[in-house]
Amino acid sequence: MKKFLTTLFAIIMSAVMLMFVGCSEAGESIYSGNYTEANGETLYESVETLGSGSNFTPTEDKNAGLSIKLSMKATTKSDSTTTYTESDTVEKYSSSQSLNMSLSGKFVTTLEDTGVTPLADLDVALKSSFNENMPEETIKTSTDINANLLLKNDGLFVETSQSNTINGETVTNSAKTQMTLEQLQMMISNLLSQIMGNMQGSMPNVNEMSKQEIVATIDNLTQNAGIRVALDTSKGTKIKIDLSDKDKFIAFINSASGVPTEIEVDIDLKKCELYLIFDEDGNFSAFKFAFSYDSSSTQTEVESDYTSVNNNDASISISAEIKFYDGDVSLPEINPDDYAEFVA
Repeated sequence: MKKFLTTLFAIIMSAVMLMFVGCSEAGESIYSGNYTEANGETLYESVETLGSGSNFTPTEDKNAGLSIKLSMKATTKSDSTTTYTESDTVEKYSSSQSLNMSLSGKFVTTLEDTGVTPLADLDVALKSSFNENMPEETIKTSTDINANLLLKNDGLFVETSQSNTINGETVTNSAKTQMTLEQLQMMISNLLSQIMGNMQGSMPNVNEMSKQEIVATIDNLTQNAGIRVALDTSKGTKIKIDLSDKDKFIAFINSASGVPTEIEVDIDLKKCELYLIFDEDGNFSAFKFAFSYDSSSTQTEVESDYTSVNNNDASISISAEIKFYDGDVSLPEINPDDYAEFVA
């Protein structure tokens, strides 16, 4: 129970600390429900009755599937004007960056005579650009990467294509790489260790907290950080976390991120929602997290020999969704000889 609470609480705290948005789904969906606002005590008691499993266990009768969707769009713009007192010289600088990333696909486990077999077909796309305008030089760069990942019982096969452009000159390349399941497991294990290590100092350790402390922490977030928790237990358990007070939440984020008070930051918070769905047997069935915002800031620096004004604008929109299903994934034929072996 404690281990499950640790995972769930980590998800909730990560949702608060991270800035991820997805488009609203029209009509009825797995996330729709008759939600009622809940305090820390009610949430704890509802979670306490849930199991620690998921619908990702294959049987002889059915495969266990997991569909994944992730999308992120981010843009930043900055400009600065520096005026030197003695010479009355003015220098201007500006830059802009953009990043579009998407990941989608299916991951399936099947029960074979030799044990559980993993299968996956994932597509990844990434586009980025960077423009920089300096007094004596202008730089424009862009990168376009597409990758297809196929996971079979004999390993992971990755096919990538990439193009890089610098001031109009483009270089393209492609590659096919394969790695064993042992190499993949080691890579994932190392990545998760790094992520959990970085998160340890930013969120409470539920294993070391009593029920009263967990309840108090949740109530503190709902009362002082503008966060709202709601439940629907009519059919399984659905947990929805969104915002009741955007201004409180923005103040909480600014305080947690250590934004200097002398920097004027204007944040337009567009959406913040987190869903955790459990079926009637208490198994984890679906997850969705949506967060988007625009921000702008101005910082003025005045010294004896110059005055500098810096303006920064940012826009971030990220959506993440995971669903468990009964099904299969169709993989194309793979010739391992076409793929170079992965070298760590």
